[in-house]
Amino acid sequence: MDNYERVSVIGKGPLGLTYKMRNKRTNEIVACRIVDQVDEPSGQVRTILEETIVFAPLAHPHIAGCLSLHHDRAKDMFYFVQEYFPCTLHDLLIKHQHSGTYFSEDAIWEVLTQILLALTFLHSSEGKSVKNCNYEPLVVHRLIHSNLKPSNVMIAPDGRIKLMDNRIRQPIRAYLERCGDMSLHYYTAPELYDSEDKWTEAIDVWSIGCIAYHMAALKPPFQAAMLDQILAQQRAGTYASIPSHYSYDLQKFISSMLIVDCASRPSISSLSSHPHIHFTMDRLSSSPRTSLAVLLT
Repeated sequence: MDNYERVSVIGKGPLGLTYKMRNKRTNEIVACRIVDQVDEPSGQVRTILEETIVFAPLAHPHIAGCLSLHHDRAKDMFYFVQEYFPCTLHDLLIKHQHSGTYFSEDAIWEVLTQILLALTFLHSSEGKSVKNCNYEPLVVHRLIHSNLKPSNVMIAPDGRIKLMDNRIRQPIRAYLERCGDMSLHYYTAPELYDSEDKWTEAIDVWSIGCIAYHMAALKPPFQAAMLDQILAQQRAGTYASIPSHYSYDLQKFISSMLIVDCASRPSISSLSSHPHIHFTMDRLSSSPRTSLAVLLT
């Protein structure tokens, strides 16, 4: 990692900080997630790393790629060098919440459409080429993201989005305790707190619903200071309607994803067949920029 210099801190996760970094030879700007204390006594960090897989930069147009991995054994540190994005959906949500400015309905449908395209790829039975933390090639099939949240929705300068694939592969409570960030619970499906045999693709459907609701209402559908309170709200399935200036179609689409019974939620393929999603796909394919691009300035 001697070829890189740190520019600024751009994120904090359960395992360490993410930096904006510059390649001193090429001037390329990258994001670098640094995991320290890899061999700490509990073995938790090592376990997470061993279960981590990464995609190549061009694996899918809506999945953020990993450029390289580095393990500095002398410093007991691990480096994930990833594509750099100037903005996340979380950043835009904070900006809109502070100004009280609502997202256009087109922008919400565009985010929904691109997330669905990414999840169609992840959830498919088609073999996907990935690498593990030792940078060894693997082929995986159906993948549940399980950690969809606005800060994992990266926004490129043209307004198109990519998912950062930081998926959870350990007991959810332990993971979230390491994060120390209560807001992560706002997008987490209630069944993720149950045994793993209840984990299905419906986990991701719930999270998409929470993200879309947050864009429309400028606040998450379920929000409280304590985890037990959030879980009680989720399991009751009660939340305020999104503002009335949004269409009934959008309201219905979002509410279909926030059904408490995971078996009753629509599948990714069913959601992707919605006329608004098809219309938005066509519009995105013929436009060099999305509605989010103008919000980045």
